[in-house]
Amino acid sequence: MNLSKIQKTFAELDIELEKAETQLAEVQTLSQKLKDLAKTIDKLEQYYQTDRLHEREFLHENHQDTFRSTGEDEIRNLLVAYREEQIALIKQLAHEL
Repeated sequence: MNLSKIQKTFAELDIELEKAETQLAEVQTLSQKLKDLAKTIDKLEQYYQTDRLHEREFLHENHQDTFRSTGEDEIRNLLVAYREEQIALIKQLAHEL
């Protein structure tokens, strides 16, 4: 057995171990962020699914319709992008398993 070769192997494994621990912590943080995002998306989706046209019209009549959320396109586009990202993540996770 070659002591220096074995030491080099374990030194490289230590680097990979630290790297994996850091990456796992990042994934765990990302997992929590995804949960928080899902709650936010749910709020937007609830709004999008209700009839708020009279409220938007009221804002428009009073020249107060400067909110991005008064436009259905803004919310719809975000909901579509969110769903597409969910699908991509599910595919990636399935592939990794």
